[in-house]
Formats: sequence, structure tokens, C-alpha cells
Amino acid sequence: MRKKIFAVAMMLFTMVLGAAFCSAPLRAAEFSADINQRLQGRALTGRIFVKGGKYRVEQRDANGRRMFIIVDQKADLTIVLDPAEKRYMETPSTGMLSLMNDPFQSARYMETKFKKTLLGKEMISGYECTKFKLESDNKELMTVWKAKKLNFALKISLHDKKQSFVELKNIKEGPIDEARFRVPAGYNKQEDRAKKREREEAALPVITTSVKGEAPWARRIEKGGEIRVKVDPKKSVRFRFENLVKDESVFTIKAFRNGRPIKMDIKETYSLRHKGQREKPLLGLQNKADEIAIRVEKGKILAHIMNEQSAFAKDKIKTFFITTGLRKFTQGKFVDPKRQFRLIITSDSQDSTKSRIKVKFYKGDYKNKVDEVEAVLPNGQSKTWEYPAAKGIKTLEIAVAKGGGVKVRIEQPAPGKSLKSKRAPKIIRTASSKQGKKSVTKAVPQKQPGPRLSRKQARKIIKAINANDVAVVESELDKGMNINSMLYGGTLLMKAANLGTAEMVKMLISRGANLNYRTRRGDDALSVGMSNSRHWQQVVPILVEAGITVDENTPIWKIGFKTKKGKLLPEAKKMLEFLFAKGASPDSYTTQEKSTLIMFYAKKGWLDPLKFFLDHGADVNARTIKGQTALSMALTKPRRPEKPAQKKERQAVVELLRSRGAK
Repeated sequence: MRKKIFAVAMMLFTMVLGAAFCSAPLRAAEFSADINQRLQGRALTGRIFVKGGKYRVEQRDANGRRMFIIVDQKADLTIVLDPAEKRYMETPSTGMLSLMNDPFQSARYMETKFKKTLLGKEMISGYECTKFKLESDNKELMTVWKAKKLNFALKISLHDKKQSFVELKNIKEGPIDEARFRVPAGYNKQEDRAKKREREEAALPVITTSVKGEAPWARRIEKGGEIRVKVDPKKSVRFRFENLVKDESVFTIKAFRNGRPIKMDIKETYSLRHKGQREKPLLGLQNKADEIAIRVEKGKILAHIMNEQSAFAKDKIKTFFITTGLRKFTQGKFVDPKRQFRLIITSDSQDSTKSRIKVKFYKGDYKNKVDEVEAVLPNGQSKTWEYPAAKGIKTLEIAVAKGGGVKVRIEQPAPGKSLKSKRAPKIIRTASSKQGKKSVTKAVPQKQPGPRLSRKQARKIIKAINANDVAVVESELDKGMNINSMLYGGTLLMKAANLGTAEMVKMLISRGANLNYRTRRGDDALSVGMSNSRHWQQVVPILVEAGITVDENTPIWKIGFKTKKGKLLPEAKKMLEFLFAKGASPDSYTTQEKSTLIMFYAKKGWLDPLKFFLDHGADVNARTIKGQTALSMALTKPRRPEKPAQKKERQAVVELLRSRGAK
């Protein structure tokens, strides 16, 4: 319901950019007017009612569907009403969803962020208006005619190929009934998504006493709760902690050997100061710990404890834990296609008595699917899949449904060695036997990328995407074009995310576009959407809210590179915080050498973005393949001579890194 309301609201009001072009206090103007607009070549009409800092817009879309929006700027409140379903929803006017979908608030934001140039005076509908334009990087965004008497924009023109505009006609000044700005009787309130999620998150089970487990393991822990986890003393221990509350969370780590506490080469007490902040310490192999204790002194955290195998080990073994909570979670992994392969999944959910999983095996980079299986595992039960090297399995995708939690183990022996047999009682096998028996798990169909478009159709679609001509693309889809058709190396959704607008992306998602398709390089719609030079701020949240995978491999460096004069753009900071809250990692690699963003900033001597990433949990001691760290890069003499101010900032970078424990 909520997505439907906002999708329609976005389409209806994208061109009504008026009332909020003012940072000064609003006058108590009261009037009504007709709305005349052309949006992407389509004419739309409606009515608007203004009473001081409140306004109400009533319109119909091309299909005749009615939609109302009420905004109270002083109360920072936006109400979207759906008369057909007698429902309404409230959301902050300055929140991300409102900025994405309510052009009034977007306009206010744009005026404070972009260059404003006065163009003189002009009469519109009998009112003297101040005419000005807004531009960014020497590119004109829109021209506005604002009536001084009404403190309201009477006309706006966008500089697009369709010459889109909005203009108010038949303006009638006079008192407006306050009842227009209230929700009519009989409407049911829809719960705000953020508040609903906050309520549901608070209701998830947490550990408040002392419990025991075995790595890999993950649990939510609240104040007073403790987990004691058995780990392999012959391996390093990797932790991943995330703060689950708005306020500070404080917790301690202790390591044991043979039941006795030992000194660690990492600090004992950690503090996460805001929701979503993460820490990923590594307890080295030299500690030889066989048990770890995590205790929460304040707040609530999600703790992952995993053994990490040496990169020099001949047999490749990967173990990790997937926990879901309120959402389905999908994780992909690369394996060596020249080795035998065994996958073992064991259900161990904190939220349910069972876990529903789906696993896909591919020969290529998420292409040429070999098998697809689904299973529901009660807690404690395992399933195993085995494939010979001849199958050439290179990638696999593990999806765990909402409420599930699973331990995952991937085994690949060195060439020439065979997989050790597993005892049957605890494992249910689904792989084919040597006699060629079929798997007991039935494969289910998957949405695969569609056929490649013809040159003629490809040119037509790419032109429509660049021009945001949604009608043309919808027309081709109605004629039978596959929604997942390939277009110049990517799906329609990927091209729309990379080149098009939020409206185009929303339309394709609403019609069933595959969110999870990846190219051979591993790109998906989200990764290319981050490279959208004009619309990334609108496209990225839409893809994330639609359910596209966000995890530690999400290439957030594409947002992290959006800087100006050594500082992260404010829009980039907001987007990064949004992605971190959804599961992205501040330690995702930017190069094959495993360089992270804080290394890049340290090398440049940029303090602002470095502090931002450290504050959001970036690993200050992460190393490249060659052993370089952020501190070593900051201390490396730059190729070009630096100005005094740059030298001072570089010194501040070094001091910050050292204060955060850099080695």
C-alpha cells in the first residue's frame, strides 16, 4: 500500500515545484488555483489550495486515479491520502522519502544547495513575479516565477527535452477552509515504515543472560547479555559488530585458552555511538584462543564470530553465518571452479524454529546455472551439496528467508585430494550419487535475463531511457518485450539505473524487473546506479527499498569518491549512512589490491572523509595484499609538493589514525 501511494504521488507531482521556494517565514497567503502542467509530453490538470505554510494538491493521473497530498511545513508533516482505498500515511516532510516523492520539499532543498540567479520581473496570471533560475555545475535545472504577494511560485519550467512545465491558472484569493488540511473521517492510517520497522526490530529476540555457541555464530545481545563461543585455536577469529540502537552501545571481548583468560592483541572494550555503526576487529592466530566471550554493558548489538582461514592453506574452507531478522538476505560467494566442492548449511535461527533457504549454483559469475534447490530446515538440521571439479562450480547464491539464521561451511580440498566423508545421521544429502540418482530437492524456475534486443529496438529503448520517456518503454513492454531483456551488456533495469531517472526505474521494478541479476564483473542495478551522474540520489534508495541486495560487497566507494576539495559531498554522506544502515560495509575494497576508502583518503591527506568513515566503523588497520595500511599511506611522501594547509591537514590525518589505534 505504502509503495503504491508514493509511486503514484511521485508521478502526479514531479512537476508541481512551487510553494517551498522560500527560506524566509511564509506570509499568511490564502488562495486556490488550477494546476496546468505537461509532464514528459503528457498533459495533467488539478487543483491546489494554499493557506500560509500549508498546502493541498488534488490531481488525477493519466488513468483517472485520484490522489491528494497535504503538507504542513511548520509541523514538518506530509500526509498522502488514497481516496480509492480510504487510507492515509504520515511522514516527515524533510525525510528522505518525502524529498524523493514530494517536489515541494525537494525544491526547498535544491534552492539551498544550488546556485540561484535572478532574471528580473515578469507578470504571470496578473501577479508580478520574481524570475530566477537554479543551476548546478553550469547546468540549468529549472526556471521559477515567484509571486511576491502570494509568496508562491506560479510557474516553473524544467530544462528537459520534453519542455516540461507547471503553471497555476485562475488564481482566486480568499479564505481556505482549515478542514481541507485535515484527514477526512473514515480514512485508516497506515503506519510509517520507519516507525513500523523500529517497532518490529525492538520486538526481535535478544540475549539477556549467558548462552553458549560455536563459531560461526551470530546473535543479537542486549545489556546484561553474554555469549561464549567456541572457536578453532588454529585459526584467526574475525568479529563483526553492529549497533542496533540509536544511542551508544558498549561491549567487551574476552578470550580464553583451556578455560583461562588470556591477553589479546586487540582492545577489550568497544563503543558504538550511533545506530548502524560497525566494528570488525580481528583476533590473530598467535592468540590461540579456543573460546570467546562477548558481553554487552550498554545498548544492543548484533555480534558475528567467525574463524578465518589462512590464505596460504592448501585446503580452502570458508565458514560464515547468515542472519536475517526482518528481511530476506541473499549472499553470493565465489569458489574455485577447478576443485571439488561441498556446501553444508545448518539451521540455527535466533528468531524461529526453522530456516527457509534457496541455493543456486552457477558455472560462471552468476551465469549458466547448474542447479537450484529449496529447503526448510528445522534448527539443528543440516543439508549438504557436493559437486565434482568437472561441474566447474564458480559461484553460488544463498538466500535465507525472513526470520531464518544459518551456519554455512564451504569445503574445497587441494587438487588431488578427495573430500572426507561425512557421517549421515546429522546430514541430509541432496547431491546426486555415483549411480546417477537425482537430487531429492526439486529445482524451481528462476527469472533469467531475457533475450538481447535487436539493434533497432535497442536504439529506441536507450533513447527513451536517456530522455526519460517512460511511455515508450511501457509501450514496448505491452507489445511483448521481455522485462529482463539485455541492452548493451546489461538488463533494462541496469541501464535505467545507470542512465535514467527514478521514474523509469520505479516503472521497471513495478513490472517485475529482476533485481538480482549480475554481470560477469559482478555489477548489478545498484552498483551501476551509483554511477548515475544525474539521478543517483533518487535511484539508489529506490533500488534498496525495492529489496536489492546490500551487503559487505556493495561498492560504496562509488559514493565515497563523490568529493569536492577533499571533502565528502553532503549528499554523499547521507547516502552512505543510508547504505550502512542497510548492510553495506565501510571496508569494501576499491581495487584488486584490497585497498579501502580510508586508505585512499589517507593517501590523499583528506581529513573530512577519513573521519566520516572511521566514525562509521571502518577498520583502521585493514591491509592491502602488499601489507599497506591507511597509516603507512598517510606517512608516504606525496609525489607533488604540498601547500602549508595541505601539510597541516595531512598531519591531522596521521594524528587521527593513531588516536583510533592505527598501527
